[in-house]
Amino acid sequence: MKKAILLVSLMAATYTLSAQSVKFGIRGGLNLATADRGNLPEGNETQNLTAFNGGLFANIGLGNWAVEPGLFYSRKGFKANSDFTRNIGGGSNEDVSINGNVKYNYLELPVNVLYNVKLTPGKVFFGGGPYAGYLMSANAKSTTTINGVKTTEPTTNYSIGNNAEDIKRMDFGVNALAGFAFNNGFQLSAGYGYGMSNVWHEDSNAKVKNRVFNVSVGFAL
Repeated sequence: MKKAILLVSLMAATYTLSAQSVKFGIRGGLNLATADRGNLPEGNETQNLTAFNGGLFANIGLGNWAVEPGLFYSRKGFKANSDFTRNIGGGSNEDVSINGNVKYNYLELPVNVLYNVKLTPGKVFFGGGPYAGYLMSANAKSTTTINGVKTTEPTTNYSIGNNAEDIKRMDFGVNALAGFAFNNGFQLSAGYGYGMSNVWHEDSNAKVKNRVFNVSVGFAL
């Protein structure tokens, strides 16, 4: 009886391994990054920051489904514009415009579950899953214009840690991913990352949740 159970187990394992395929690949492309900054005062805007991403992934397939973990470098952040008028005393005002950008450099681990639709030249894939991001560095740069006179501020490097003035080390969210994989291994894809955690500490009274749309090319072996 034990031999029969062992034989059945070996046959099941052999079938699973034969049905499963594992491919490794590289993927990189363009990020259009922005952020949910909550309710901003009038005259404040948040715009897209053009950045990039790149890294490695493994595609573990079983039938029409696949689990795809990866390890990527991803630059996130946003552009910020603020226009206002302030009183400088003596009945005089000055027009102030502040334009800047904030950049976050993450090492990111996504784990996507994908469904594949096979076609003659390859397959369409789509799905999504969670991601965790590890912040390696962050900085900001701005230009202030007062009554037409511009002043560019030096780059500010943010501290990362647990204090109110620091940025959080970890970011969490969910991904959506879709694309086409050709039979020769070449891939085209687009994705969206929806950050679910405020990357600033709540004590700082700031709110920033990452939002990133990306388009990428890749190759899998």
